[in-house]
Amino acid sequence: MLRWYLFFPLCVILALPLESFAEQPVLAVEFSGNDVTRASVLLEELTFSPGEPYDLDKVESSRQAIMDLGLFKEVTTEIEETDEGVIVTFKMVERWFILPVPRIDRSADGVISAGGIVRFDNLFGLNQQLQLVFKQEREDEGEGNKTDVFKLKYSANRFTGTPYGVRIDFGNELANEDLKEDGEVIGEAKTQNDRFAFAIARQVTVWRPDENWRLETGYFTHRRRTELKSGELGRREDGRSAGIELKLISNQVHIEPNRRTGKEYGIELTWANGMFGSEFDFHRYDIFYREYRPIQQPALV
Repeated sequence: MLRWYLFFPLCVILALPLESFAEQPVLAVEFSGNDVTRASVLLEELTFSPGEPYDLDKVESSRQAIMDLGLFKEVTTEIEETDEGVIVTFKMVERWFILPVPRIDRSADGVISAGGIVRFDNLFGLNQQLQLVFKQEREDEGEGNKTDVFKLKYSANRFTGTPYGVRIDFGNELANEDLKEDGEVIGEAKTQNDRFAFAIARQVTVWRPDENWRLETGYFTHRRRTELKSGELGRREDGRSAGIELKLISNQVHIEPNRRTGKEYGIELTWANGMFGSEFDFHRYDIFYREYRPIQQPALV
């Protein structure tokens, strides 16, 4: 019984600060450690505003929403109490935003490729992504035909102050190839493949940090041109496909310091038709679902 009398006052003392915070307004929200990321990007992830009463659940959901941006290794909160109210500070540790990745690869068919990828994951501090891919492929263990590949991808999930974003993809391939028919080489040609896609995205609903519905619609075009160097073209046909892409995606993925949890699913529609300038008509439907689960550690016997 004596232990209970000693423990009960301690519980009351520990609970007092939380109760006093809940009764006070939030005077200001501050950020620390965002050397690159702009404060305007972080403010849009908050589920509360200065002037509102302090709410522990809203502060935690805001912290998780900032972490889910994928820009930080860690995000913590600090509450400072004053006579007029409380000041909420989000402290964060930023990731590396420029990542060059050299790549050397050999496929099972003896194609050797060398090149690299350069990623800018927080362009201008606005949570925009830019990726450059460049590589060269050679067949026959590096002694055969050559293919030069270049790709550029830019995306902004949401422009500051708006629910809209954008995605731009550009790709170019120049290849020397053998034209085959029934397994026999009938000619040699130089082929150029160009692809361009542009899409506008909108956040349909946002329940931070629980679920984000995203609608994306855009236009794409893909053109192939063949320059015959010797022999015959055979059944090879050049042409252009063009059409629209439509995506609806639900993102419920949460980022933690060393893992991800949650799920993401959606549907994608691709439709090419002559009204869009395409020389081929086709349509494709894709449904995807991915889920992140923590790996359970086996119990030690």
